[in-house]
Amino acid sequence: MELLLTGEPVTGEQAGLLGIANRVVPAGETVATALQLAERIAQNAPLEPAAVKELVRAADGACEDWAFAVQARHMAQLTASADVREGMTAFTERRSPVWQGR
Repeated sequence: MELLLTGEPVTGEQAGLLGIANRVVPAGETVATALQLAERIAQNAPLEPAAVKELVRAADGACEDWAFAVQARHMAQLTASADVREGMTAFTERRSPVWQGR
């Protein structure tokens, strides 16, 4: 509340301690760290992060019942996807999955 009311600037370290920033990295390592995170996210099936982003945006301020209904719809779509089948097949075959975004 104090930050909102005073408008005082916050350092990266303070943002990390307050939970505003996910991580704090040394100066000069921001881009490399962001690219590593992007690569890690890109290794996931593309439908999953897209659904998560939509759910987070949609649930903001929504009633709990509506948010759960949206989540159930997404889960039904994701579990019926070719990527889920590919993920399970790749797991049983002990290989990396090849995501199609379908």
